[in-house]
Amino acid sequence: MRRRHLIASIALLLGLTSCARDGTRFCTQAIVAHDTVQVCNPSRGDWDVRGSMPVRTFAARAATLDDWIYVLLTSGPGALYRYRHDTRTWEAIPSAPATLEAGIDLVGAGTDLHLLVDLPGGTTGLEIYDPLGDAWLTGPVTADRHHLAAEVAGDVFALGGVSPDMEWFDPVGMSWVPRSPMPLGFTPGAAETDGVRLYAFDLIAAAIAMYDPVADLWSDGPFMPQEYEFQDSAVIGNRIYLVKPRLAGSSTLAYNFVTDSWKKGKAVARRRDGAGAAAWDGRLFLFGGTTPNGCYR
Repeated sequence: MRRRHLIASIALLLGLTSCARDGTRFCTQAIVAHDTVQVCNPSRGDWDVRGSMPVRTFAARAATLDDWIYVLLTSGPGALYRYRHDTRTWEAIPSAPATLEAGIDLVGAGTDLHLLVDLPGGTTGLEIYDPLGDAWLTGPVTADRHHLAAEVAGDVFALGGVSPDMEWFDPVGMSWVPRSPMPLGFTPGAAETDGVRLYAFDLIAAAIAMYDPVADLWSDGPFMPQEYEFQDSAVIGNRIYLVKPRLAGSSTLAYNFVTDSWKKGKAVARRRDGAGAAAWDGRLFLFGGTTPNGCYR
């Protein structure tokens, strides 16, 4: 689970947060889950609230597959939903296995949805969902615990965790295969692809590591223009969007992997911790989350 999502879950268990009252905002002590759906058209830049989710959630992860955005609730019961923006339709996935209660990330690859689940003993499990047949398949267990799922050209990778190791899912042999480890000291908070390479964004330092799956080699990527407290990411066109919906000011930082340039975006409509991000039809979506520090503007 990403560190900020883990913090949100701990705060939920405690049921308290330290807040203050000042002249610009009123703060409560209750951690409140939200069902807000926020949408941004990058060509315009503005964020809007576009409806709500079927349930409230403290933390979520999201991934696009075909015409749907799949939203995994990573706090509470671990339910899985899917959303179509053109019709603003929500559907629950009632056949989801019980292991999704420990779901930590998901990614679409080929025609299937791949979900990582946290398992006892320091490993990560894999659940594979076939939307056409509405069928689930339990996949192999990783050698190490990971918190990020990534896709490159139809291949699924698991990375991030205590060790720098990365693993590739072999769908033919139904096994996880070790790949070259990430650079030492690198702590990935997001991983996206340009269709050929994998870009891993460091959660602490303003750094990017790039991975070539054909050569099985990591290399240093460009430095970010600043340390950016991002929570999630998504790809639209030739830009990777790092999303930071919890603070005032710019809520996205976009990296153009064609021109090797950066661009800041506008603030979200509703500030959130733990919101899940995904892209569909040229738009950026945010789902759920909590009000930062229990504070309402």
